Amino acid sequence: WSMRRVAIGLQKLDPLDREAMLKLAKAPNLGRGSAGQDVGDGSGGQLLAAFRANSALLPDGSAAVFRLVSRANHSCKPNCMLKPDVTPAGSLGARRRRGRGRGDRTGSAVMRLIATRPLARGEEVLISYIFGEELLFPTAVRQRELMRGPWAFKCRCERCLEPDRSRSMLCPA
Repeated sequence: WSMRRVAIGLQKLDPLDREAMLKLAKAPNLGRGSAGQDVGDGSGGQLLAAFRANSALLPDGSAAVFRLVSRANHSCKPNCMLKPDVTPAGSLGARRRRGRGRGDRTGSAVMRLIATRPLARGEEVLISYIFGEELLFPTAVRQRELMRGPWAFKCRCERCLEPDRSRSMLCPA
């Protein structure tokens, strides 16, 4: 997805969705595109900054913002994971979710929040903003990824504050 295409889509948000998006965390690099690229989102770049910081990648390569999931904080030792459930365009599931009787050209997506271990009542739901093998990297590498990404923060989670054990095994020679 191009930033220009996202900006155009954000301009079309209905007022309630627009208000909800503006309440989300914002990426620090507000609305910057490639040289000369128009990335106006109708809010001075604030909607685009919220999209960059809160969007989740879907299996088809597109991205979407899910209001509830966007409220989950990061941890390098997460207790939950995201699982996208995408219904193809024109399918019965897409029509039901959208509440329309005709085929939905864009399909629909639901992001499920799955606990990876039992959670105590009142325990904070934590997901990882970095994925896959990046979670296996040493603390300094993970923190560099989080600083370079749209989140731009130094992680201070439980795992990052502990001694780095990610390279504690000797390599058999």
